[in-house]
Amino acid sequence: MATSKETNKKLWAVHSWVGLYAGIVIAILSITGAAAVFKNEIDRLLNPSLLIVEPQQKRASLTAIAQQVQQRYAGYELLSIELPAAPDEVYVLKLRKEGTSRFDDTTLDVMVNTYTGEELGSRDFYRSFAFFLRNLHVRLYEHYWGRQIVGLFGIALIVSTVTGLLIYGSFMKKQFFGSIRTGRGIRIVAADWHKFVGITALLFNLVIAITGAWLGLQPKVMKWTGMKSPNFYQQADKPISAEEDKAMIVDYDALLVEAKRAYPDLLPLYLRASSDGSRHLQVYGNIPGTVYERQLQKLVLDKQTQEVMYRYDARKVDFADQLYSVQEALHFGDFGGLLFKVVYCLFGLTSGALSITGYIIYLKRKEKKGDKTRATAKPVRKHAKNIA
Repeated sequence: MATSKETNKKLWAVHSWVGLYAGIVIAILSITGAAAVFKNEIDRLLNPSLLIVEPQQKRASLTAIAQQVQQRYAGYELLSIELPAAPDEVYVLKLRKEGTSRFDDTTLDVMVNTYTGEELGSRDFYRSFAFFLRNLHVRLYEHYWGRQIVGLFGIALIVSTVTGLLIYGSFMKKQFFGSIRTGRGIRIVAADWHKFVGITALLFNLVIAITGAWLGLQPKVMKWTGMKSPNFYQQADKPISAEEDKAMIVDYDALLVEAKRAYPDLLPLYLRASSDGSRHLQVYGNIPGTVYERQLQKLVLDKQTQEVMYRYDARKVDFADQLYSVQEALHFGDFGGLLFKVVYCLFGLTSGALSITGYIIYLKRKEKKGDKTRATAKPVRKHAKNIA
């Protein structure tokens, strides 16, 4: 049976090995994740003329705006419409070149003034800073396997966090929390900061690690297991042809009024009209004050009759579906306002700080072992010379 000393030695080995080989990537994910918390705010700061408008009393007709944009951008199909979440935000109409797939980098964002209906400009979505920042964090900018790789590093962070707790938990009882031993070299200072930051941010890093591992591996796991998103909706019957569906004029204004009546708690943020003959409009949004993935709540309306065809409310589903629904919100911290984002950003940097201090500890220990080896080797060489 292994002694506590042997167990602790094995934990040290696992903790050091994971930190050494996964630390750099974890640090990159930590920094990009902390920045990604503010990706929308950064985007607005960089593009005020495209994304910020002066609030007015009455919004322009979304139905008229959609028709005007579709006429102006011949050869493009309207994929979706992003609705403003705040009074000074714009309508964003997302277009894709006809004949291309969703995997082609041909998506165009058209920004329209919410109140005047004036087009403010357009941009290639895949060249925006917001996309760059999120893609770097979520996929390390690798299209196919990047997300799964990030998921594996999420598992590495789980292992590192748990082994760190088992190693340092008992130690923290002996050393007063917050006392940094100065004057004993950078290794001791780095080691103390490593322990204090690790224990302070333990719960947060576990949440980030678990949700990050799941979100990274989720697409493949769901594909392999046949699992569907809780708000997945698929219409079996197609009342009209795909061509008729695409050509149909959608009365977005009337449908949004009906959505408000049918789902009063929903804050609509994203609209997607069918183009396969289903003849429906999917309305995605949030329920303010709840911790669920953004734009997860859903209402599906018939584009012609305005009849409610499907409704998803994450508050009224079973525990497994609710657990699925909170993963992304818990990972990115975008459900509690600006101050909450600041807290998430600061705590998000802690795993990067742990990686950096961990490397310092490793290098200093290696340097110390080298000094000891050289010190013990000198007398041996001298003795050998005397014998000769």
